[in-house]
This record gives sequence, C-alpha cells and structure tokens, in this order.
Amino acid sequence: MEEDYCKCSVVESCGGRSECSSKGYKVSVFKFLPGKDLLVQVPKDKQLVCDYWAVNTYSAYLDMPVYCIDVQKEMNMILFDNDLREKLSDGSRYTLGLQKLQQTAPFTDLFMLSTHPPGTLAQIDSVLNRQYEIILVDKRDGAIEKFSNLYLYQIRVR
Repeated sequence: MEEDYCKCSVVESCGGRSECSSKGYKVSVFKFLPGKDLLVQVPKDKQLVCDYWAVNTYSAYLDMPVYCIDVQKEMNMILFDNDLREKLSDGSRYTLGLQKLQQTAPFTDLFMLSTHPPGTLAQIDSVLNRQYEIILVDKRDGAIEKFSNLYLYQIRVR
C-alpha cells in the first residue's frame, strides 16, 4: 500500500511555515517549530499524553496518535463533533480521563503536553489538583504560532 506523505521545503527556518506537495518524502512540516524540544524532556519509560487542544501539535511533532485525556481516547487530530462538545463541557474531564487511563495502563506518574497554563487547568477541572500533583516542567512561548504557548506537565498520583 502506498502511503501519502508530504514533501516539504521550509520557508522560514524557525517560523514553521512550509510548502508541501503530496506523494513525496516523509518530512515533518513542523520540524523547526519551537516546542518540539519539550518532548525530549520526557523520560523514555514514561507515558506522554496531551489535552485536546495539544493533539494536533503532538501528532505533528511525532506523527503518531496520542491519548487525549479530555476525550478519553487516542487521537491523531482534533475533531469537532458532538462527543467533543460533551467532553469539553465536563468540569472534571482531566480527572476522568486520567482515571480511565489508570484502569487500562496503570501509572504512578506521566507527562502531559497542554496549551493551558497551570491556573487554567485548575479552573477547567477543580478535582484534578486534589487527586494528582501537577508539576510544570517547562513551557514554550509561541510554540505553535506566534501568540500561543505549550506547557509540559508531570502528573503524579497522590
């Protein structure tokens, strides 16, 4: 089976814009984006998950699906559907996603890529900090685009 890849040439060495044509070489469009270096800080024996708004970034960096704790399943890209609306309106969606993951793949700690700063995580899910210790490991300003940030958290079971 022939795979459809993207042949890319970088227009700006650190801006991340690129020109692509299909059926070329497998080259990451986001190879030069700031923020990719956050992923190397995750120990090889630890699981890396992300929240919904970081799914596209993760899959662009690693070209593979990731467990998204907001919607409690592996995803390759964000999908705007009814399931999403329901999950994102849940006031304890991070906690529920971590609990579901804990049932299938037990962990004492893991790492999460997110577009939300620490204060926002606590507002989105008020239960999260009671059941898990959330540690900001690092962040990148403008990691996805000029005015967006990316955060790497370590999450430990209390």
